[in-house]
Amino acid sequence: MFERGKRRKKMRKRRRKRMKDDLKVTHFNESKINSRMTGIKRYEDELYNHLSEHINITRIMRGTSRYKDNMVASWLFRYKTNTDLVHATSQTIAPVVYFRKFKRFIVTVHDVIPLFYPQTINDISKRIQWQLIPRALHKVDRIIAVSNYVKEHDLVEVIGIPEDKITVIYGGID
Repeated sequence: MFERGKRRKKMRKRRRKRMKDDLKVTHFNESKINSRMTGIKRYEDELYNHLSEHINITRIMRGTSRYKDNMVASWLFRYKTNTDLVHATSQTIAPVVYFRKFKRFIVTVHDVIPLFYPQTINDISKRIQWQLIPRALHKVDRIIAVSNYVKEHDLVEVIGIPEDKITVIYGGID
């Protein structure tokens, strides 16, 4: 019995190593480098830390310049990605699908509140970005919604995304 458990553990370790060597993932983060801890930043940090133990993952975060990094496309163009999978940790990154072609593109949607209250967005580049987001979400390969409400109301009813394209994954608890 003990020997069998040891063998399984070795097999799992080999499988993880193979996965880490084979699968290349790019993790695009909404948060800026050295930004204060917010809900999305915590999500990005924890996800990256856990995934990096098992897969070959490259993390890309925005710089700290207020103007230079304002539009999502401006900082995504700097990186050449030769990856199997790109995960955008926020819906605000989704418009990059208009500018770059990826093998697989997954985006996490936290909410789409600015679509309901556009008057709250003062920055013109962010207004343009939020006008592109609904159409960009139709172009991505898969969407992770943080709740059933986001999936059923925001994505399916309001934006018209097919249900089978969306997976609900609730935030974890430490």
